[in-house]
Amino acid sequence: MNARVENGGLSITLPERWEGKGLEAHAQNGGLVVSVPKSFNGGLEVAASEHTSIICKDDICSAGERTWDNGHKLFRMGGSNPQVRASTQNGGIVIEERGHSRGEM
Repeated sequence: MNARVENGGLSITLPERWEGKGLEAHAQNGGLVVSVPKSFNGGLEVAASEHTSIICKDDICSAGERTWDNGHKLFRMGGSNPQVRASTQNGGIVIEERGHSRGEM
């Protein structure tokens, strides 16, 4: 499944278990909010340019790997071949545990 938004943001709420081939989501000129359940059983990769702010909240963040290099920021959790890939260009990113309140971007 592919989702592309221009001049607006995306909000993705993940299920506990991802089934299916995958999701590719991209926001151009808009923010990205990814809500991940505490018991998420799947792979997630969130990417952005070096000037994008990424706010990772709650306990879900300790399960992730962060890489900030070569002009890109990358947050990955749940394996080396993620089924869910999300990115934004010119927008902030919030990664949060599903069920908790959203922070400001």
